[in-house]
Amino acid sequence: MRQEPQTTNTKSFQADDDYVASPMNQPYTSCRAYVIIDSHHNKVLQSKNQDEVREMASLTKMMTAIVVLELANDLHLDLRNTYFKVS
Repeated sequence: MRQEPQTTNTKSFQADDDYVASPMNQPYTSCRAYVIIDSHHNKVLQSKNQDEVREMASLTKMMTAIVVLELANDLHLDLRNTYFKVS
């Protein structure tokens, strides 16, 4: 029987209603375009070239992201304070 890890911080991330994106809190990315959305508030949190027409991203990359996020949720990991080595 699989046991779930114990954690004290299982609150999911939600942006504050008054969150405002700015150059001071924009993440560094090497991509040409991205959009980060808070789906609970239907609000764009961060973006870079959001109106630029782009081809669809690799389905493999998108599925990997979904699997990682679902697994992190199942394991009650706080991804804001969890770091992974990426090669």
